[in-house]
Amino acid sequence: ALLGLEDDNCFVKEIVPGGPVDLGKQVRPGDKIISVAQEGKEPVEVVGMKLRKIVEMIRGQKGTKVQLVIQPADATDPSTRKTVTIVRDVVKLNAQRAHAAVFQVPGADGVSVPLGVITLPAFYGPADSDDTSAEKTSASKDVARLIGQLQAAGIKGLVLDLRHNGGGYLSEAVDLAGLFIKRGPVVQVKNYAGEIQVDSYPQPPAGGAMSQFVNSIKAAAGTKGTESADGVTYDGPLAVLVDRFSASASEIVTGALQNYGRAIVIGDSSTHGKGTVQTIAEMKNLAPVFARSPEKTGATKFTVQKYYLPNGSSTQLKGVVPDIVLPSIDDYLPIGESDLPHALVWDEIPSSTFEGGPLPAQTLKSLRDASVARQGKLEEFIYLRKNVDWFKQRQNQKLVALNLEERRKQKEADDAFRKQMKAEKEQLAKSDFVYKDYRLGPPPPPKQKAPKKADKLDATDPDADDDAELSTDDESYAKVDVPLRESLRVVNDAVEQGKNRQYWVSDHAPLTGYAERKG
Repeated sequence: ALLGLEDDNCFVKEIVPGGPVDLGKQVRPGDKIISVAQEGKEPVEVVGMKLRKIVEMIRGQKGTKVQLVIQPADATDPSTRKTVTIVRDVVKLNAQRAHAAVFQVPGADGVSVPLGVITLPAFYGPADSDDTSAEKTSASKDVARLIGQLQAAGIKGLVLDLRHNGGGYLSEAVDLAGLFIKRGPVVQVKNYAGEIQVDSYPQPPAGGAMSQFVNSIKAAAGTKGTESADGVTYDGPLAVLVDRFSASASEIVTGALQNYGRAIVIGDSSTHGKGTVQTIAEMKNLAPVFARSPEKTGATKFTVQKYYLPNGSSTQLKGVVPDIVLPSIDDYLPIGESDLPHALVWDEIPSSTFEGGPLPAQTLKSLRDASVARQGKLEEFIYLRKNVDWFKQRQNQKLVALNLEERRKQKEADDAFRKQMKAEKEQLAKSDFVYKDYRLGPPPPPKQKAPKKADKLDATDPDADDDAELSTDDESYAKVDVPLRESLRVVNDAVEQGKNRQYWVSDHAPLTGYAERKG
């Protein structure tokens, strides 16, 4: 995890995908760390302590335990404490690789429609790979592999899940966006001197390297290539799911696909708003006076570049605003770039030249109206709004009762509410969509051999059972994931719209790529 310090309080800025904190699923960005305890020892309060010292206390040898007492970010009572035990481990980068699933979503006629979901935790590159072979993997290559697997499974639409994706390699963002568009600018980068560089797909000098890579995967598997006649790896209906933790490279991909009208964006009221690039410089190299005592001068961090979307709009501060906004507690937490002191302002530059444009108003209105209607009547949204409203109410309480009896009554009421919400969640989980999980790389060795019917499909295992039984209890996709379920419904709506020519622009079906423009 990445930690920060604010008002003498240590807080979690970001969860590193694949790390022990991420795998434990008990800590969230924004949580405050109150105390740290080594295994078998008393906890030490860290409020007011220097950040470097806190980090030293949390770090340790692999396999040892550290206990954190935290104040959850979404706690309405500042006295709320939660104890979390973390087993120290190295970050397993294989755990942050993209993974996917095929969900069976009920269609308008009652027949299930197979829709794909690809979850990308980070924009990792070849240098991050645990793979020791000559062919290093990367985020864009893994997503291309998964697209091939999902298309072989017959998906009719796709959701790209970028929630909690804090970014990574810019080149990977460009290549990943290139899986869904034919060609063109993906991001504009302006430096401190005002010079603008446009990063486009395909990236030189590789040119069609990504296209060749996709086709090589399919050739090795003995299946038909996935690319359309126009060279687009995936040209079907597409949605991008984001939240307030989707930052940097995630915002570039999301904003670019939105600019091209290639995807509908769904999620929190906006993404994180991280549209700047920083570099660290040693002070001894900045001025002669510092060179006299280089060991004492240290280093400083500078902001040197700013990101802009193909249409010229910056992702800084405002982030990317979804086409369909879903209710979320994240919108009421101070976790965005705009919540930071002295954050750089939003601005815009001239648009670059690219083929495409925002989604037609008719398409957006139809999809948005259908989603809003569901948000007003489905039980899962009623459940979600209850949680959001309760949290907002507690956040607005600026006074804390000092009377013990009143505090007890408040705690009893809060406990009763949580118990009720837990029961409702368990009931909603019974209606979860059925899905099949797809993963890249060798799966971890099981503690004991599971029955054949429970085996999960491995996307790179030649012995994998293509007819593996569908699963609804895999930990990859948490039960009652309301935003994901609604995103799948929106894509399903787009699939249905594609059957109706009145929603087409020229011969371009809603949310589809260039191949559909040929009729």
